[in-house]
Amino acid sequence: MNDAQLVQQVLNGNNHAFRFLVSKYQRLVTHVVGRIIQQEDELEDICQEVFIKVFKTLKRFRGDSKLSTWIATIAYNTAITHYRKLKRRGELSYSEEPNLILAEKDPGLNQKSIEKEEAKKYLMQLIESLP
Repeated sequence: MNDAQLVQQVLNGNNHAFRFLVSKYQRLVTHVVGRIIQQEDELEDICQEVFIKVFKTLKRFRGDSKLSTWIATIAYNTAITHYRKLKRRGELSYSEEPNLILAEKDPGLNQKSIEKEEAKKYLMQLIESLP
């Protein structure tokens, strides 16, 4: 079953298709979220949140990009949002800060460019892992 068929099955209410989608992309989501959130107890909750968002917004997926890219983007944005909340509440130690948060250390960099660079790195890793 290709991604377009999988999306259509989920949109038609097939619960088994959504379970298949989750199992197919679970490693991707865990990897993306895990690169930003280093707290193991938070990781699983955020991954679940990602798949809830995927389920709720799947009807908006237009197919302009691969489904994996779309899901990875949701995972990345969800993890960044969660990271910022943790940081604001002061719940992160210095050692838990991901490498992509360098803006405070180098005022010449802005957050958007850092996030863009991290996304590029991740996409290059995905491309290199292709057969």
